[in-house]
Amino acid sequence: GTLSQTSQTVTAHLNVQVDLFATAEKIGVEFNPDEFPALVFLVESDLINSENPQCRIILFGSGKIMFTMLHGNIQLQEDKEKFHKMVNTIASDLVPLEQ
Repeated sequence: GTLSQTSQTVTAHLNVQVDLFATAEKIGVEFNPDEFPALVFLVESDLINSENPQCRIILFGSGKIMFTMLHGNIQLQEDKEKFHKMVNTIASDLVPLEQ
């Protein structure tokens, strides 16, 4: 068979350590660090042209955010504002790790 890749991944870094347990509770998602060391959840995104416009977010305790399931030809320079808006929305919901 033939394999083809139809999605893209974009990574952003927040300048904050994230309390994944508290953030998971706040946004209502499950977090099991024994299964995967990050929060994984879906958000709606206008960067996706499909019937189900959702983007998978993978949020690590280091503050790294990965946007996956981005379909189509995303141009980072052109779509930078949309990504900044998504990052800011996610950042407003996270709980910083207390030092």
